[in-house]
Amino acid sequence: MVSRPSHLQIRSVETHDLVRPDLADIACLGELCQAFAEATGWPLRFVPEPEPAETIDLLWSAPVNPGVGESPGHLRIDLCGAAAVYESMRADWHAAEHMAGAISELVNELFSARRALREREAELAAAVPVKPHQDEQAHLAARLEATLRAGAQGIGCQAAALYVLDDATSQLKLRAAWGLPLEKFTAQARPLAQQMADLEALMGHAVALETRADMVGRWRPPEPAAAALCIPVSSPTIPFGTVWFFSQSERAFSDEQTNIAEVVAGKIASDLERTALIKENSSGRDIERQIAVARRTQEHQLPVVSPPIPGWTLGGWAEPAADLGGAFYDWRMLDDSSLLLMLGDACDTGLEAALASTALRAALRAGEMPLDIDELLRRANRILWESSAGNWWAGLWLAQLNLADGRCHFAGAGRPSALWLKPDSWVSLIKPSEPLGLEPNQTFGEKKPLLLAPGQSLVICNRGIMESSDVNGRPLDEAALSHLLLKELSGPPQRSIDSVRDWLTETDRQFRKPQDRSMLVVQRLPR
Repeated sequence: MVSRPSHLQIRSVETHDLVRPDLADIACLGELCQAFAEATGWPLRFVPEPEPAETIDLLWSAPVNPGVGESPGHLRIDLCGAAAVYESMRADWHAAEHMAGAISELVNELFSARRALREREAELAAAVPVKPHQDEQAHLAARLEATLRAGAQGIGCQAAALYVLDDATSQLKLRAAWGLPLEKFTAQARPLAQQMADLEALMGHAVALETRADMVGRWRPPEPAAAALCIPVSSPTIPFGTVWFFSQSERAFSDEQTNIAEVVAGKIASDLERTALIKENSSGRDIERQIAVARRTQEHQLPVVSPPIPGWTLGGWAEPAADLGGAFYDWRMLDDSSLLLMLGDACDTGLEAALASTALRAALRAGEMPLDIDELLRRANRILWESSAGNWWAGLWLAQLNLADGRCHFAGAGRPSALWLKPDSWVSLIKPSEPLGLEPNQTFGEKKPLLLAPGQSLVICNRGIMESSDVNGRPLDEAALSHLLLKELSGPPQRSIDSVRDWLTETDRQFRKPQDRSMLVVQRLPR
């Protein structure tokens, strides 16, 4: 009996070098540097190193970053070697430096456009919008390219490409590649009916083109190469397309190498199918529109103008960590002489936090007013428990303020911080406790009174602010926050809010935590 290979073996026609997708395939880069030198007399050159070497001859440098997975480099101007050729014709240095900077920006914009093209083509392979997912460490384009690179290197090839079928299964379009020039993505799709190797592969057979003689005519691969291997990419029910591996030299593909290629094709199919399912399950744009509406609704529910109360002024700020969040502040007139104040945050972040926050605020605004502060806390706790059977929780600060004499009764649950600010001191008003919603019959500490005198303020912050870190990575404490706020005590509440936001913006650059934030400032004006 004659043994047969496990894949179709056909041979190839001619050999061409395959271009790697790095800085070398931007042919104009060298020409641009040469033109700059001839026009200004200053030698501009590209160096494929991430950081410029420190030399006394270095006059100027700027980074050039072709993207993730590719080696960065930099443009530089230094006085060495061939620089003397242009010494007699050098233009004004400041003008040359300005032009070099513009060239650097232009090159980086070109690379950015190339990356966008690559990512867009990879997303079209799965028919999903270009948007990173929260649980993914890299863009789909980078993941596909990494898979192709690993597969090609694993079987000794110098390039690989993914070709995906269109909806009518009549054409194959390049959607991801490694080892090929980026310009290949702009090529026209290949009619499937004319691609014998791809048709054979889509029937479930690996096609190996190993020598020149059998690569002519209908077996011709999509890219010129000395040898190539074509593998089907499909799920159990859906054919996605084919993946090709290209070699610069004639060679045979062993059964082991073919098996490796099939594993790579399976990984690609899994990635495409998973991404398509994510799009289908989330309903894409409809969900985004609904989230945008919910976000606007949340924002519009927050009061933005202090009520016209003689002798008093209020301010608040809330910011979600994601599109939706559970942090809020609010105030409500109970009668002509009293005001209900509240600040809280629910759950962690996202949709669940927004739902819990909505239920909590509804509980605080429902029913006859005025109500005792303790009764309001019990009502809020009961609503949270009944709505989620213990899955929702919330931190909350409540106060009833007498506008005539400044007497304020307050209570809290969870981890809000309440600060009583005086011209020369401050007092912490609340200790951390169990949040609302953990059990149906939760008890709370006694409500506490204080007398807010003219020139004094109350500042309440949720845990999202208090769990932030300073520039040294230390958590923000009430002493540090009070020191910051006392500087703004004589100004309007918005100035205090802006000072905290500016502080957070500075520290977020190093230690940002994904938490919702809210802040409330109640100020009794000096007489």
